Amino acid sequence: IMVKSLRFTGEDDPWLISFISRHFRFVISMVRAWLKTVGMVDSLIGHSFVRMGAAALNKISKGRVPVWPGSGFTVAKKSIFKRVVNPDYIHVSSCVNRVLAGDNTSVSSSDYLREIADAAGIRLGSLDTLNEHCCGMAFSSRGFDTTGKNMRQNLLDELSAVSNNGKIPIVVDMSPCTQYLLESEDASSLGIIDSVEFLNKVKHRLDLAVLDESIFVHSVCSAQKMGKENDLFDLASDCVSSVETALEPFCCGTGGDRGFRHPELTKNAVNRSIQGLSSQKGVSSSRTCEYGLSEALDMEFSSIEALVYRAIKK
Repeated sequence: IMVKSLRFTGEDDPWLISFISRHFRFVISMVRAWLKTVGMVDSLIGHSFVRMGAAALNKISKGRVPVWPGSGFTVAKKSIFKRVVNPDYIHVSSCVNRVLAGDNTSVSSSDYLREIADAAGIRLGSLDTLNEHCCGMAFSSRGFDTTGKNMRQNLLDELSAVSNNGKIPIVVDMSPCTQYLLESEDASSLGIIDSVEFLNKVKHRLDLAVLDESIFVHSVCSAQKMGKENDLFDLASDCVSSVETALEPFCCGTGGDRGFRHPELTKNAVNRSIQGLSSQKGVSSSRTCEYGLSEALDMEFSSIEALVYRAIKK
């Protein structure tokens, strides 16, 4: 909160920020195209060259240009949201999950969540205008509080209409987005829950087979703020034979894109909080945190949705 207040100048947000918020569908498509282009360059000239180039630009720009992670970025295939009649829940796919895959495949966490819901016999609806929306957290965190709150309000107004004023519960598939939406007083009547809480609610309807794996579980800051820091551990424990976590909850330092621009933050947080892991894989409930932790720990991270989907008996 203190950092956000220091970033907020009290002045009108720049025209570029206003443009992005008003043309969000276009901006998301441009981000997808940019990541795909760099990924193609990566495959053509070699991963090490792209890494070195991005690192050099990061240093020259003093952190304005993000580094390219060791695993690269896997862009998710475009989701097709089917109209659902009389849904049991309204699903809000975060903008990050509309761009990035939930693991090293091209499947997004949002698509995994819909597959899990189908397996549980639950109908997930969505917004016809979803691609126009963002919860606004990414803007607010950068100090553009007015734009962030406006985008959040626009999304909440749309959700209120689609959910019949909260009669249909709403599930959001990225913990930081859930927590930011719940900060608004207008969210209190809408029955908004995080996808981790949703999965814990429906797991009894899934035919889960415990995978013989050891998984490191990281509860992100937003889950801790919502008082849900144990939910992820409980869910992962139903999917794999062994679960590891830090002795004390901690912030991984990724902070959206900040960990990509200043990777030493995540590295320092990990060095101070985690020792002696035996796991080779990890899960969390924020894709950006998962990428940051993957880089710092040299470990494959996926979303919790990807893990639960793998654990369902096929």
